[in-house]
Amino acid sequence: MRSKEQFELFNKEMLLKEKRMKEQIGNTMKREYINVTESGGAIYYTGLDVEKTPTHGMETLFVIGIHPIDEIIQTALQRNIKCVYFGANNSFNLIDEDK
Repeated sequence: MRSKEQFELFNKEMLLKEKRMKEQIGNTMKREYINVTESGGAIYYTGLDVEKTPTHGMETLFVIGIHPIDEIIQTALQRNIKCVYFGANNSFNLIDEDK
């Protein structure tokens, strides 16, 4: 169990990290779209993770739809990205096994 001091320090660090992140992205989501399809839809984009998770503020590869894992890994490695977010833009859909 964390002490009150540890919690306050952790909370202060998270607030500072969030402030730095907001300053870095200017309170808007800046994205680099990768592998844009002919119809104009992106397969991937990069940006800072804004979710309140351990990857908060990290440069992230956002994956839209289902793609080969080797391709995803290669795309992340080429950009030195260590965080991958699957199902971006609500693209994760359960597959009906009967089809």
